[in-house]
Amino acid sequence: MKNNNEENEKAFKNFISEEVLDKLGSAILKVYPNFKLMDFQILKKNLKSLELKQRVELICAKLFKLLPQDYKIALGILIDATRVGDLRGFELWPFTHYINSYGLNDFTKSMEAMMFFTPRFTAEFSIRPFLKNNPEETYNWLTKLISHPDVHIRRWISEGTRPRLPWGGNIEHAIKNPKAGLLLLEKLYLDSEIYVRKSVANHLNDISKDHPHLVINILKKWNKSVAPDFKVQFQWLMRHALRTLIKKGDLNALELMGAKGNLNIKVSDIILNQSSQKISLPGYLDFTLTLGSKEKKVEKVIIDYAIYYKKKNGLHAPKVYKLKSFLIEPNKKIVIEKKHLLKKITTRKFYPGEHFLEIQLNGKKISKKISWNLSLK
Repeated sequence: MKNNNEENEKAFKNFISEEVLDKLGSAILKVYPNFKLMDFQILKKNLKSLELKQRVELICAKLFKLLPQDYKIALGILIDATRVGDLRGFELWPFTHYINSYGLNDFTKSMEAMMFFTPRFTAEFSIRPFLKNNPEETYNWLTKLISHPDVHIRRWISEGTRPRLPWGGNIEHAIKNPKAGLLLLEKLYLDSEIYVRKSVANHLNDISKDHPHLVINILKKWNKSVAPDFKVQFQWLMRHALRTLIKKGDLNALELMGAKGNLNIKVSDIILNQSSQKISLPGYLDFTLTLGSKEKKVEKVIIDYAIYYKKKNGLHAPKVYKLKSFLIEPNKKIVIEKKHLLKKITTRKFYPGEHFLEIQLNGKKISKKISWNLSLK
């Protein structure tokens, strides 16, 4: 049995650890000898009680106090420290956060710095305030980079401009009118790298939550112009972009994916593994279901499952997950198995007691809720 410390070793907040703080301070000291390393390391005593974003903000604020007040000079130090210390990944988030915290008045230097950092981490969060405060100039800058040879820059263009970016907050003008972002996606949806195309799909999925018909019409238009040897890649992009609408049973989205809204397909059996009747964290919700088709021809099937998590007030809220997409022949039975990992994560608070499992087919609920219990002991 793992203790709480062991279970939390991989928690998001530990991407910024005491060791990372040492690494950042050491790298800065090498390029800026006047850096007060001891004052910086004092932050260690505050890290444990903070979540990831709070740790980033704490370090960034401290850097502002310890680095020169001239933004250009401070930014140069952070860039040089990154090179010298070979800094990468989440350990760079305090540096990129410095840009959006203190660099809004120096647009060009800030954008150039984001281009430096994003291949090493990502500047998708840093660019958000620039999009909010200076949208026209920011979109124009990104448009000029649309064919950049670095895949991380191209992905940054799509990801950074998403209307609803996790950890990045919403861009209200893009939610109301996503036109500027769509003009960028027009140049990126055929990108050779799936890393970019996945971001395009996520961006479209964001837009679909407020403008479903707009996304469907755009995908229809793009689908007509896609070369035959790129159809498989584009089908994946469409499926990923339409996932929220498909989970809701949107008939237009289902039709675009070649699936009908009403199918004569039944779930004949849903079996929870005995170990899944009562689950302790970490553990698996392990289930098997059998589908039987009574259709007269081959049909496209998109299976999702919903877990109804218990909330603090005792009520339940569903979270829908993708399971499988396939073609089913007439009078055919198919058995599907799934093991869903349940573990402590920073984005969900678990509560003990009764939870439920439900199966969806082409966006429609086709099973009764299956009860199971969660223990936090």
